[in-house]
Amino acid sequence: MAFWHRLRDLLTAVEVSLAVWCVTESDLDADALASLFPERSRSGATTSLSAAEVDSSPDAAMARRIWGRWLGRERDFYRECALRVGYLGWEDVLRIGGPEVVVRSRLAHQAHQALESEELPERLIAGTFHVLSTDRENVRVVSYTGTDPLDLAPEILEILPYFDGRPVSQAVRAIEKERGVRVEEDLIRRLADFEILLPEQSPGDRR
Repeated sequence: MAFWHRLRDLLTAVEVSLAVWCVTESDLDADALASLFPERSRSGATTSLSAAEVDSSPDAAMARRIWGRWLGRERDFYRECALRVGYLGWEDVLRIGGPEVVVRSRLAHQAHQALESEELPERLIAGTFHVLSTDRENVRVVSYTGTDPLDLAPEILEILPYFDGRPVSQAVRAIEKERGVRVEEDLIRRLADFEILLPEQSPGDRR
């Protein structure tokens, strides 16, 4: 979910920047630009037009101001914008989008690397989760979000206290010695992905 949120933020920033770029490339006059990009208030906020106001303003004078030379040719406007954007490569998008798109692109890339990584933190501790239901075979829990439940064998919950900030390798050895259970790395990674286990902060990271 962390990756998809970063990707959503990136695509939203790209969409906004390309929409503005298309407007600047479409030879709209000053009145149209002033209508589409109103002055900011002292608080920094703007009163933007909604999509409905842009596409079908009931006010004829407003429609003329918004559309300028494109009035009556609104479909052609959108087709031309689509053609312009269709020729862009990713480097063009980064250039047009500026620093915000560049930053969000890097964050999405980092989130994807974290998603694909199989590396485990050196130390883990039990995280916070809620039990939704139980039966003889499974305990259904949710952790980082209520929409992504995870079914765990009851025995797994019993080993979580072993992850108390000591090195993961030591926790695994202690579980095997005291409970006779060998905990596979894939299981630990899955618990970490679902934030049932969390990285232990180093003393310098704690607040």
